[in-house]
Amino acid sequence: MKYVISTIILLVAATDGAPIALVDMKGRSVSAEIVAQQGDSVTFRRDDGKEYTVPLSTLNDATKLAIAKDLESQNAAKEVQGISKDYEMAVSNVLRAKRSIKYFIGSDIEVAKKVVQLQESFISEYVGSESARKAAHEKLARAVKSIYESKPVVGYKYNEILKKQIEMPITFNLYEDADLYYIKIGDGDFSTIASISPKQLLNLTEMHIKMTEWIEQCIADKMDVRKDVGQFGGISIEFISSDSSDNIYLLLTANGQFAGDRLLEKQVVSINLLNWTCLITRIAKVKELNDARDKRRANAEKLK
Repeated sequence: MKYVISTIILLVAATDGAPIALVDMKGRSVSAEIVAQQGDSVTFRRDDGKEYTVPLSTLNDATKLAIAKDLESQNAAKEVQGISKDYEMAVSNVLRAKRSIKYFIGSDIEVAKKVVQLQESFISEYVGSESARKAAHEKLARAVKSIYESKPVVGYKYNEILKKQIEMPITFNLYEDADLYYIKIGDGDFSTIASISPKQLLNLTEMHIKMTEWIEQCIADKMDVRKDVGQFGGISIEFISSDSSDNIYLLLTANGQFAGDRLLEKQVVSINLLNWTCLITRIAKVKELNDARDKRRANAEKLK
C-alpha cells in the first residue's frame, strides 16, 4: 500500500506545473508553466520565475487547447493528491483513535468505534484504479459527514457527588425573536445559555481552521499545549492538547444571562475533538437554520 501512495505522489510531482509552449496570434512562443485561469485570462510562470497574465484571445487555438488540457491534468492530480492525504490521515487516525477510545465515556465510545470502522474500510478499499480509490474516498466522506451531522454534541463535566465525568448536552441554535445565535450547555433549569452574534459566529468558524492546524501539529509533535483561543460573545474557548490521553480538549465556558438562562449563570465543560467537529458541523449549517426560522415567521404572519 505504501508503494501505491508513493506512486501517486510521484505522479502529482510529474504532472503539476509542467512547462508547455505558449504561442500567440503573431506566432511568438514562450515555454512556461500554467498557474491558473481566471475567466478569459490565463496566468503563466516563465523559467525566470516571473508571472504574467494575458487574455486567452491573444493566444492561438492550439495553445488554448493545450492550456485546457494542462489545467485539467493539474486539477486531476491535485484531487488524487488530496485523496492520498486522506488515506495517510485515515491510517494515522485509526492508530490514534484505538489508543484514545479508552478515554472516551458514554455514547462517544460507540460513535468513535464506528468512525474507526469507517476509516479501516476506507483503507482496505483504497486499492485498484484511480476511480475505485476516489469512490472509496467519497464513501468515507459521506458516512463521516452523516455522523457529524446527526450525533448529539456532548461535553464532559466532573461531578463531585458521583466522583466521575458525566455527559452534558451542548446545543447550537438561534433565537426565534432576535438575530442572535446561542450555545446551550445542559438541560432544563440546570442549563446555561450564551448568546453569540452572526459576526462573532463567523470569527469562531474562522478560528476553527487555525485550531485544526494546532491540533495536527500537537498530535504530530506530541506536545502539551494550553492557550486561550478567544471570547466569542458569551463563549470563551481554551485549547488544550494533552499527550497523556492523546486527545484534544477544548474548555467551553458559557456565561451571561439571556432568555433561557436558569440557575447556572456559568458552566465549564471539556469537549473532545469528536464533539467539537460535530458542533462546528452544526454551526456550518447556520444558513439552513436561518431559512427554517424565516419560513416559520412567514407562516406565522399568514395566520394573523
